[in-house]
Amino acid sequence: MNSFRIEFLIHDVERLTRQSLDRRFKALGICWTQFCILAELQQAGAQGSCITRISQRQAASIVVISRSLDRLELRGLIEKLPHEFDRRSKRCRLTPAGEELMRTLTQIAERFVGEATQGIDTAAIETTKDALVRIKDRLNRDRYAEQRSVAFEESSLRRQIVLNAPRRTKSSPQHGSSNRVPGIRR
Repeated sequence: MNSFRIEFLIHDVERLTRQSLDRRFKALGICWTQFCILAELQQAGAQGSCITRISQRQAASIVVISRSLDRLELRGLIEKLPHEFDRRSKRCRLTPAGEELMRTLTQIAERFVGEATQGIDTAAIETTKDALVRIKDRLNRDRYAEQRSVAFEESSLRRQIVLNAPRRTKSSPQHGSSNRVPGIRR
């Protein structure tokens, strides 16, 4: 039995996949991050996706995603459109040139997967995919629950600070008071 821990195996397979596809995509001027963004936009269809959502799904900062989107837009592979509800936000979607490039990139990725899984029976591959999807779904649920829990704890802490803060009375000084809680305005 293999003694590797699953978290390291998952990380190593992802890292090796990223490196190999980076090399294969290089001739087309695309890196792994850009491929993932293009794939995300392909999946979103004509509706496209907002930058924040892409950033969350790719687990990358908005700055990194925005720079990659800017490069893709300069190449005419995506277009940025105004968001219908939030004027500060942009929706991005593939252009016809981006769709054509994705067909080529997908063929390259499929060839790579075929080479990487050569000699492994189809049932084992499907079982692995099913297990990884279940792990991903569980981690996404846990992440969402954790984010909600942290937000609740932060709001409770703020409320507690405000409720426990000393109150000003007519006799207490108005400005420069030493009993003020930093960061809390009244």
